[in-house]
Amino acid sequence: MKRPVFASLCTLLAIGLLPAFALAQNETVKKESKTTKTSRKAETTISESTLPDAVRKTFTSKFPNATINKAESEKEGGVTVWDIEFREGKKRKETDIAADGTMLEVSEQVTQKSLPKEALRSIKKVAEGGKVKQTDKVSISYEVKDGKIIKLDKTRTQYEASVTKGEQTEDVIVDESGKVIEEPKWDAAKSSTEKKSAA
Repeated sequence: MKRPVFASLCTLLAIGLLPAFALAQNETVKKESKTTKTSRKAETTISESTLPDAVRKTFTSKFPNATINKAESEKEGGVTVWDIEFREGKKRKETDIAADGTMLEVSEQVTQKSLPKEALRSIKKVAEGGKVKQTDKVSISYEVKDGKIIKLDKTRTQYEASVTKGEQTEDVIVDESGKVIEEPKWDAAKSSTEKKSAA
């Protein structure tokens, strides 16, 4: 007789605690969900103080409210150039600034609808069979060549698009009139493998 009473008490206890347990599980899921959403929004930020003085001065004077996400230097045409990716308000931007503080170019993420018709037409033609993921407007004021910084007569505007075909993502660059400046460099081995697997 003790066994059925004990089993009944355990059953009642389990039924009574079940809603509390379910509620606790639900709260845990909500907390994990909030954490995941926050993690996706989190960005890496870098202090301007990590940049060389001349680069920092140019950057902060041109973009006083920007938040730097990435900054790295490399040699281009014999000149040390800092490539800085940042956010200004809600816009994602990027700039190249030479070590002496000369801003060479600025790019900003734009919608495909905002591109000149000829530029968009050329990008879509090159992307045929793939998908255009992102487009940027690039304004170039200076070029580097043989260790020298050369000022252009007028700012040159180009459009860069990231194109994905299968598992490959490459860039295409066109000018305002749609002339292709740089074609994607598709890996032929991957392309032929993808075609065979599709057949």
